[in-house]
Amino acid sequence: MIKLNYSQATLDEYFARLTKEVTSKNSGIEINILDLDNEGKIKRYYKKSILGRLKTASEINNKKSKEIVKFYKYLIEFDINSKSYLNLKTLLVGTPSELKKAVKFILKNFNTIKFKSVSNNKKLDDNERILEIFNYENIRKYHGVFLLKQLNIKVCPYCGANNILIIERENNKLKALCQFDHFLSQSEYPYLSASIHNLVPSCSSCNHTKLDNPRKIVNPYENSLHDSFIFKVDTKSELDFILSGYKKDNLLEIQMTPKINNDTSQEGIITNHDAVFGTKSLYQHHTDIVAELYWKAHVYSKKYRTELKTLTNNLEKKHTLKLGKYIDELQHLNLTDKEIKRFIIGNYIEEKDFLKRPLSKLTHDIAKELGLLD
Repeated sequence: MIKLNYSQATLDEYFARLTKEVTSKNSGIEINILDLDNEGKIKRYYKKSILGRLKTASEINNKKSKEIVKFYKYLIEFDINSKSYLNLKTLLVGTPSELKKAVKFILKNFNTIKFKSVSNNKKLDDNERILEIFNYENIRKYHGVFLLKQLNIKVCPYCGANNILIIERENNKLKALCQFDHFLSQSEYPYLSASIHNLVPSCSSCNHTKLDNPRKIVNPYENSLHDSFIFKVDTKSELDFILSGYKKDNLLEIQMTPKINNDTSQEGIITNHDAVFGTKSLYQHHTDIVAELYWKAHVYSKKYRTELKTLTNNLEKKHTLKLGKYIDELQHLNLTDKEIKRFIIGNYIEEKDFLKRPLSKLTHDIAKELGLLD
């Protein structure tokens, strides 16, 4: 639910990975190599990088492929000044705004190519031919862990509720437990199927729910959804919860409200996001966590929080009777104000950390409303 960013070093490495040609599975390099075919041989056409496949495909000489070959040649035009394939580089690592410009140019200048899939089982259509060139399956298989590592996130940026993690499997191999959503779909924009800023790491639920949904939602690489709304508890439901003695959390109704009152653009963002991902319904399952924040608001007054900080910063004086042998470790806590608040609400409190733990935005927004972050 916050904006995602890659460093320039990551963009440079990703482009290098996808344009480096590898011709053998015994090369010791795990990138840009596809599975062996049934006969145990590497398919010549697929053993190359995206750049290699584009070069091979651009040499096709027949009338039926004339237009699409022109498109391939456009992508591998080499810029002498920058010593780079700028058009291809834009598609692979360009910013979201650069991708929009590229899409506009491509649709205008290569309008005879049927980029949109027509689902013809008898023969490959233009969409499928281009998808073979960019080969997303290879991207996910060999670069998924790399991309997730570089973003340093553990939570789906669409819902903010489900984990996306990297785990270690047999033989010390790492696996990314996430899916990569194509923000602009492969079925319409096959040439963006390997674009780093078109690949949004997401949980399976959000990826399958979104699919090719036509509703306009926030691109995590462009804007932070956090800037558009806050989680709040409906006033009437809050009163019912209080009257229940703070016991019946199922009475609480969690709402998504614009940060700016009566802002129609923010209301539209909230409506679309909820329609696509069912965010309100999803978060309604976590009223127990919200109830606990109400309890904490009663227990941890501002005065108590100050005392708690004093306690953690002066453990050496207080340890004699209660802390015993553990004082050596505990006396070095020296928790800051932010760390005390994080300790109390049991989650991260700064926007930059929201995707490190599920429900961080929910707990942040509700805790702020209750004065726990003052």
